[in-house]
Amino acid sequence: MPSPSVEQYLQSICKLGGIDGRVQLKLVAEDLNVSPASVTEMAGRLDGLGLCRYEPYRGITLTAKGRTMALNLLRKHRLWERFLADVLGLPWDVVHTEAHRLEHATSDEVAERLAALLDNPETCPHGFPVPGPDGEMTPRSGVLLSELEPGSRGLVIRVIRETAPLLSHLERLGLTLGAVVEVRSRDPFDGAMLAAVGGVERALGRTVTESVVVERLQGGDPGEHA
Repeated sequence: MPSPSVEQYLQSICKLGGIDGRVQLKLVAEDLNVSPASVTEMAGRLDGLGLCRYEPYRGITLTAKGRTMALNLLRKHRLWERFLADVLGLPWDVVHTEAHRLEHATSDEVAERLAALLDNPETCPHGFPVPGPDGEMTPRSGVLLSELEPGSRGLVIRVIRETAPLLSHLERLGLTLGAVVEVRSRDPFDGAMLAAVGGVERALGRTVTESVVVERLQGGDPGEHA
């Protein structure tokens, strides 16, 4: 059985696009908050286990075996996140870490019972899709908040960096799922943004705007979920 650290890397690569494309090791290091050297070492290990294909300077992609394992883990992880948030009422900046502790000891049978208990949720509390039991996963399309032009509006649908400090900061800003953001201005030099979040004006740095995915809203769209 793969170690929890191997499983954590597989999930990260999968989340970052390694199912059908190459992922740069720098992105994995940022996602897991580890050193580039640690990622390079693990990439070689995963390649040796037949879970990934790693080519120096070109990135890493999951093999069929790695994809199956990663999607199974992601399903368990995101189901536990939903349970912790919806049933136990834990805040969204806590559930990611707690779910990591639970997913590794969860059998497929327990995962399916958990899914049934939760009425087969489509997304985790951070907006990522929950893979189906067959591995099917269709993320809701959107763009990074940083890509919105001044005068445009977006509906927050996903947070791509699930670190506790960032999630806590986003909650203080009101940038939670379903929030409507209207861009007032954007600095062309460093990307800093002035935006109204739920009607409250906020100064948003690049770390924030490049971590939040939004669905573009048309002028008259109130920004409510269908």
